[in-house]
Amino acid sequence: MKNRATALKDWLDKVQNATLPEYENIPDVNLYMDQVVSYVNDCLKSFTHKDQKVITNYMVNNYVKDKLISKPVDRKYTRNQVAYLIAITCLKKAASIEDLSILLDKNNSAFKDKELYEFFKSSEREAFTNVHKKTKMRVDVIERKFKEEFKKAQDDPQKTEKLNKSLNIQFAYVAFKLIVEAEVNLFFANELIEAIKSGYKN
Repeated sequence: MKNRATALKDWLDKVQNATLPEYENIPDVNLYMDQVVSYVNDCLKSFTHKDQKVITNYMVNNYVKDKLISKPVDRKYTRNQVAYLIAITCLKKAASIEDLSILLDKNNSAFKDKELYEFFKSSEREAFTNVHKKTKMRVDVIERKFKEEFKKAQDDPQKTEKLNKSLNIQFAYVAFKLIVEAEVNLFFANELIEAIKSGYKN
């Protein structure tokens, strides 16, 4: 049985090439709500844990209500609306609906719908690659350190328990660094959004 460090390393290898769909690969036929929800959830499988559903019909209705996306025509959603839903579903983990409505406001962007999605996709890919690389380097060090030790301790429950505690500390260190980096990024992003908001008031 693999120890958790090796299992985590395997997972990092598995998700290394996870990517969002190209704009041209998003269906160019208008989709009903259930089709949209199924499609977006499928697109984001690699970016979610287990079988978590990241978007529901209820959420889509709220995004329309909050004017994050335009209303469907004849209950059908266009390629542009689906592209926006993919972006919103990813970004809502880090930004409020109010802030997303500002960032996705066409008045604040030089991009058209397709260009905005492609900018989001390339930015996401760049960030994902950078964070994946840093995380993998850290996990590789942990995995090499613990691999042999777990082998030696496989018949010694007390030693195995001690190793598991040490492993948890190492995982916590990596997770803590990532969370701190995310918090710092949000700090600066929020200040930029506040600057945009102040422009609305002038």
